[in-house]
Amino acid sequence: MLHHLNLLEMEKAQHFAEEALRVAERLDDAARLVGAHMALGAALFFQGKLEPALAHFRRGFEMFDPNMQFPDWPGSHPGVQCQFYLALISWMLGYPDRSLDELRAAVRSAETLGHPLTLAQTLCFAALVHIFRHEPSAAADYAGRALRICEEHRIAQYHAFALCANGWALGASGESEKGLAQIGTRGGQATVLGRTNICCWRCRPMRNWRSANPKRRLRRSPPG
Repeated sequence: MLHHLNLLEMEKAQHFAEEALRVAERLDDAARLVGAHMALGAALFFQGKLEPALAHFRRGFEMFDPNMQFPDWPGSHPGVQCQFYLALISWMLGYPDRSLDELRAAVRSAETLGHPLTLAQTLCFAALVHIFRHEPSAAADYAGRALRICEEHRIAQYHAFALCANGWALGASGESEKGLAQIGTRGGQATVLGRTNICCWRCRPMRNWRSANPKRRLRRSPPG
């Protein structure tokens, strides 16, 4: 599923995610059900099918138990992924306060797990939500934490993501040249790292932010 998702082959990604859900249901395996609901939710989310994606993320999170083991699961923890995708969708559907509550819960879950990749990804998505909200201080805080984890554990994909988020925060705070340097050099590498290019796309409008007034720059940014 992830292979096709990163190639933007959404129908194939959805097909394999649906098959994974059928297998998990047949096995009556709770951990695999959480993973399958997360996978199908992601395949739907990246097609813009927010309501059905939301239903799968909610179901995955409802079934999630912190004591669950995912020994053969690739990447970040699926239970926490369900949480932060809930936060993203709540923002997109027009519920900013609910989005923040869900985001903070996802960060707490990731911190409790102590899994560096999961925490780095969750912090990056937390920074992204604060970029959408035009809150550079909070975005910088989350991005900075993600950068430290990525550098310590050599997590390339989310290191690039965090650089882009931190670059946006610098620019929105009045340090445009520093911000552009992060996005345009090492941060620009994120465009070849699958879905991380979402963050680069979001940060690119800063290239046109030349006003000396940070508030005017924020108003020129596209609505989140």
